[in-house]
Amino acid sequence: MSSNQYIEDRLIRHQIRTLRLANGTASEMNKALKSFLRVVTDRINTQGAEPLTPIQISEVRRLVKKEIGSLELEKTLIKNVEEFIDLEVEYTEKLLAMSIDSTLITKTSTEALKAVITDKPMQLVPNKQGAAAERLTPRQAVNKFSSKMESSVTLVLQNGYANGESAQETAEKISNLVTRRGYRQSEALTRTVYNHMGSEARSSVASANARYFEGEEYVATLDLRTTIVCAGYDGQLFPVDNGPIPPLHYNCRSLRIPKVKDRFKIPGLEGERPAKGTDGVQQVSGQTKYSSWLARQSNDFQEEVLGKRRAELFRSGKVKLQNFTDQQGTLINLKDLRDKDGQPILD
Repeated sequence: MSSNQYIEDRLIRHQIRTLRLANGTASEMNKALKSFLRVVTDRINTQGAEPLTPIQISEVRRLVKKEIGSLELEKTLIKNVEEFIDLEVEYTEKLLAMSIDSTLITKTSTEALKAVITDKPMQLVPNKQGAAAERLTPRQAVNKFSSKMESSVTLVLQNGYANGESAQETAEKISNLVTRRGYRQSEALTRTVYNHMGSEARSSVASANARYFEGEEYVATLDLRTTIVCAGYDGQLFPVDNGPIPPLHYNCRSLRIPKVKDRFKIPGLEGERPAKGTDGVQQVSGQTKYSSWLARQSNDFQEEVLGKRRAELFRSGKVKLQNFTDQQGTLINLKDLRDKDGQPILD
């Protein structure tokens, strides 16, 4: 093995650490949400077993709006991500310097890169058929989260009044909303933004040193949680700065890795990638791709990843993994799939 397997090995391991770092930021955001929840539910519970009146609901809604605005979730996320960008660029440059047969690694300006936070949107494919794709900058994404949280709490208040619920019942439902859905969504948002900025940092370094690379390889995680779109892209090579760039959806863990041209490779470097399949957690060759790895898993595992009918088509060889989605990454309806002769598979 040589430079490419080594780079892939190191960046996959680094991606795991990056997502752990994101979880730390998510914990900060959830701590703020917990404080918001305490203020709101304390106010509602002063009414005890009595239902909230329309005037009281209006007062609570104003309180919700005020408290959501004071959480500074955007400030927390952006501050931490800006610190992360500096570290990510430094790590990528050092890794390439160790992996490329050249002493001329072009440095990247992290200050210019930080403008991406407000200027360049994430392009997130829909997680179900018929839904629209989202184009959101990290700032827009966190503000959308805050806005939806305010709207969701307001809806619980309105439904509680319509259903004649006691104030305590309404407070309990708001508590469940924030601690279950709210915490989970803030964690997904944070991991997605960190992956976006990590991708932008690595892409910036690769672009500045494009003369050393034949392109960037899309690398998905070899486990059950990987989406079909990311699994289909796994192992495909794209020009630097072109093609699908992770994250492609919320909670996306995929990344793109620069592939060194033959004349710049350093021999003797080794690399592996982790996998969690039918046989549990393993280290497999860095050359393993999701499609060939999935083909070696049990039928039950394949069906959990793809669904029963798609798994049957995958095993039959009639449809390749990457052909279950269109060019935008949207899952193709089974009835629209075609076999190798262009005929409908399902008649």
